[in-house]
Amino acid sequence: MFGTDKFKVDFTTARLRVQSWNSGADGSSWSDIEVTGLRRLLTPAVLRHLPPSMHLTDFDSEIQGWVGERLDESNLLKVSFEQRLVGLVILAVETTKSRRPNVHIGYLLAEDTWGQGLASELIVGLVEALSPLAPVRLVGGVERGNSASARVLEKAGFACDAQVPMDGVDTYFLDIPETG
Repeated sequence: MFGTDKFKVDFTTARLRVQSWNSGADGSSWSDIEVTGLRRLLTPAVLRHLPPSMHLTDFDSEIQGWVGERLDESNLLKVSFEQRLVGLVILAVETTKSRRPNVHIGYLLAEDTWGQGLASELIVGLVEALSPLAPVRLVGGVERGNSASARVLEKAGFACDAQVPMDGVDTYFLDIPETG
């Protein structure tokens, strides 16, 4: 499954539907739901804990490039709740010398969904969806000021590794062992 950096991950949880982004990067095939959802999702408050290279200053002129960059560097998943786009998951595979690849995860949820438990539901569902691909190590970087995201990862079984120093970012790991 990890022979290439691209793989398909589609799953549902009690309230969420998560699908691989298949609409391309140029915007010509994006649905109105996707455009409206991206506009509502990619706000300064949502993007503030991400690296500056992932911030948008002008949605209309930058969104196609933003999505294109995510598609070039990772697997991009769209998260739907009540039939509207409310989030994105970014999965970037890092091959290692061992059989177990690292999958770096990032997620964004629209502000109007915060505090409803959707982030925890999303990450638990993602762990379950990636479990058949074991052995794999999931890696999440959390800006130190983003305690809500740290709690989400911890509730899903991730542990913070203080031995991995990154400027202003804590690194969380979850090893999914091979079974059987």
